[in-house]
Amino acid sequence: MNVAQVRLACMAAIVGALIALGPESEEQPAERPLVAWAVFSISSHAPPSPALPPGHVSAMPIGPVTPLAPLPDLSVVPDFANLEPDYASKERLTRDEAGDVLRLAGVPVEWWEDFLALGWCESEYQTGIIGDRGDSYGWLQIQPYAGGRHLWRLGVLGYPLDPDLLLDPVINAEVGAHIRATNGNYGAWSCQP
Repeated sequence: MNVAQVRLACMAAIVGALIALGPESEEQPAERPLVAWAVFSISSHAPPSPALPPGHVSAMPIGPVTPLAPLPDLSVVPDFANLEPDYASKERLTRDEAGDVLRLAGVPVEWWEDFLALGWCESEYQTGIIGDRGDSYGWLQIQPYAGGRHLWRLGVLGYPLDPDLLLDPVINAEVGAHIRATNGNYGAWSCQP
């Protein structure tokens, strides 16, 4: 689930809570400021005030909530079926899934066919494979140590220097794209597209 989808789901839940509270009454005076603070902090990304103790909701009452925009249609449920799939848990990718992995990894579209051919030749899209006597990792068979010595590329891409990360197909494709971008070719692989 990406950040925008989480934000949307939270906002829908908060608006639903506001509607459930109904009109302000003497029996529920404290709940409305709490909900209003939640709406304010999610919509504005405001960090909690350092002057307030942990768990404190608001230093002053916010007052009744007046919607500035029409409320969203709560009968429409966010489509959680189209979230990014977890390809790291798959043993073998289909060609379409391998293409989606390339998209998620940010591989330039003009390289996709080459990487699809390379992935099929190197591993037949097997994600958790370790080949070449333990030296080549993942569906693109990236060599972190001997041979290619590409472990450092994980650090350049913001990952810890852990070769097991290369078993995640998206990270594997990111490193593969970095190899292709810096070398200018596919010479690091025994298979050539």
